[in-house]
Amino acid sequence: MTGLVAHLLIALRRFYRSEIPEVELEKTLKRLFMGRKWEVPENLKEDISAINALTLVGSAAKLLDHENVAKHVMSCYDVLSEHCHPNLLGRLSGVTLSKNLQTDFDPSFTISRDDINLFFSHSLASHRIFIYAYDECFRLLYENEEMPTIE
Repeated sequence: MTGLVAHLLIALRRFYRSEIPEVELEKTLKRLFMGRKWEVPENLKEDISAINALTLVGSAAKLLDHENVAKHVMSCYDVLSEHCHPNLLGRLSGVTLSKNLQTDFDPSFTISRDDINLFFSHSLASHRIFIYAYDECFRLLYENEEMPTIE
């Protein structure tokens, strides 16, 4: 979600600086909010093909405009991604593979303090970027568009 909002912010900035036309902004919006890779009808492939996750993460890194910080964002993504959906025979929490290739689940599994600290610090970094990008999107919209108000 952080990458999606960051990508949206970059597109809005480019649009309001007149770097891209409205039609390109609309295309980006469709891909961000309706994009998918599975069972996309041939006539809609260009309109709703999903934006690659690494492209979205790259947008979050680009917002920070500092090479070392951008590398840290990509590193955070790698760690969080591995925790969310480990690869086959990768870092599976509490799972071991015996010599005869039997999978054993450890019922008393615990997560080390280092792993918890790493996970939370990386999650907080992602959350801070999300909130920044989200707030900036709304600021741009309020500055440039007539927005409805609730009374």
